[in-house]
Order: sequence, then structure tokens, then C-alpha cells
Amino acid sequence: EIIEPFSTLSRLRVVSFERCSVTDEGARRLQNALPEAVVLHPAVPPTGAEQAAIAWAKSQQATIGVWPVDALDAVPQRSY
Repeated sequence: EIIEPFSTLSRLRVVSFERCSVTDEGARRLQNALPEAVVLHPAVPPTGAEQAAIAWAKSQQATIGVWPVDALDAVPQRSY
């Protein structure tokens, strides 16, 4: 699996595994290896920092869009 090479990239900030065959376990391993990165995969829930950022933006009347879902109505508790 391609997770191991990615896990050495300490400056990586966002990884999207929405349309590939990365396993749930692989995506979780990458999130654990790179805790400062945002890993977008159905098996990886949003971090507390991501939830706080979305909550703040929503409190400022922002519209948050998440592809392919569209606008978020509330702060996501599960992967998005």
C-alpha cells in the first residue's frame, strides 16, 4: 500500500483518498503518522481542530462546502 511513503512526508497537510483503493486501516495509519495533516477518507473522522475551525466559520455565518456533498449544515462528527 502507498501509505508508508506518504507517512514520511512530515510537511504534508492535506491528503484526499476519496477515489482510490486505500484501505480504512491504511488511512487511519496515515492520520496517526501525520497528526497535523488532514486525511480525507471515509474511515477517518474529522479532528477536533477541524471541527473547531468549521464551528468557528459557521458562527461567522460562513457557508462551508465539502465536495461532493455540498454545503454543511452542521459541524461533522463523522468522516466527510
